[in-house]
Amino acid sequence: MADMYTQKLKAKKTIYSCAFAFALIFVSSCGSNTNNNTEYVKLVKTAFAKELSPIKEKSFPAVIEEAEEVNLAFRVAGPIYKIHVKEGQYV
Repeated sequence: MADMYTQKLKAKKTIYSCAFAFALIFVSSCGSNTNNNTEYVKLVKTAFAKELSPIKEKSFPAVIEEAEEVNLAFRVAGPIYKIHVKEGQYV
């Protein structure tokens, strides 16, 4: 009989503890916000985008010479049938 009484007492303590914790959380979360923050809008300068003229091209005519000669060796031997660029073309 005493064992049953202690079990009921423990159950009541657990229920009261949970109810108290819930009430504490509920009360603390429902507090009013005392900070009266006014929204501050920062003004900034704006500019309109405008179309500029195309970039001017600068050219520097020159003759390029190698610093040292390099011998090229290919894995597959054979003639070159076509070169896909023309002399002076930008690549």
